[in-house]
Amino acid sequence: MYAPIDLIVLSMAAWRLAAMLTGEDGPFRVFDHLRRLANRWAVTGELLACIYCTSVWAAVLMVLVWPLHIGQVAAHVLAISAAAILIHRVTERAS
Repeated sequence: MYAPIDLIVLSMAAWRLAAMLTGEDGPFRVFDHLRRLANRWAVTGELLACIYCTSVWAAVLMVLVWPLHIGQVAAHVLAISAAAILIHRVTERAS
């Protein structure tokens, strides 16, 4: 089973991945290209249009790769990025 900290890391990583896939262009517009490619297929395109839907698939991916060392590294990187964004948003509103 997962430790509470693992669930926090996986949750933040899934949110970050879903946010990147649904709303960001990404480096070299990679996420924008993925969304355009997905939009060629009606069902797949809809999965990358909604953060709620995409977060489910992102969570599945995070849980599947978690047992691998690279999966844990990727999840931690995404979670740290998510935390940095949340801190930025909170401090931006406070100033």
